[in-house]
Amino acid sequence: MRRIIYISMVTALMILVLGCGHKANNAGAIQENSVEAGVNLSENLNDDSLTIEDAAEINNPRDNEMTDAAEDAQVPEDTQAEADQANPESTEDGGFVVDGVDVSYNSNVDALLDSLGEPRFKDVGHEVEYYDYDNGLDIAVFNDNGQREILEIHLFVNNAVETARGLKIGDSLETVIEKYGEAFKETNDGLVHDVSYDYDNYTFTVIFDYENNVESFYLLNKDTGSKTGYI
Repeated sequence: MRRIIYISMVTALMILVLGCGHKANNAGAIQENSVEAGVNLSENLNDDSLTIEDAAEINNPRDNEMTDAAEDAQVPEDTQAEADQANPESTEDGGFVVDGVDVSYNSNVDALLDSLGEPRFKDVGHEVEYYDYDNGLDIAVFNDNGQREILEIHLFVNNAVETARGLKIGDSLETVIEKYGEAFKETNDGLVHDVSYDYDNYTFTVIFDYENNVESFYLLNKDTGSKTGYI
């Protein structure tokens, strides 16, 4: 029975070769591979230990090579885990604590402003409102007909404030990369130097001074930013 199966396979392959002989280039390559596969299969017809799976492997060497290449291209689990850990997104990453107040890109605006108290400067009555505080915190709020959302939170000067990963004003560029990884977009045109980390719901941008130390950092709410044209 096994010999009959092998003979049938060889016959089918030879018919395919003869039928495709008139085609150019790619067809010629197929013919060459098919003939080679048929020869390989014929040489093994008298081997009683050969299984159908073995015959399929002989018949389709290119398929096997492609499968092996795909397996080699897969990212090792430990490497992928390190990449995921380098830039995890969480609510904690999207904010920091200023004077005991949790400040986040998705904070409730009314509750946040009440907790922060009276700002030293504010500009309201527009689609985008600004609140500036003595502790180095600036907040931009999008006011959509009374529905207010955080647009941007910017921290200056105050080196007593740390992000969830321990970054603070005055830290070096190397410290930023150590804590947040290298998956960032960088701008350095001689006037502005910053790096930006893009997450699903917000971006975290760090601005540097001329000595490449952290001068300020800010969070941008991407959903709100898309409504206002910021992004």
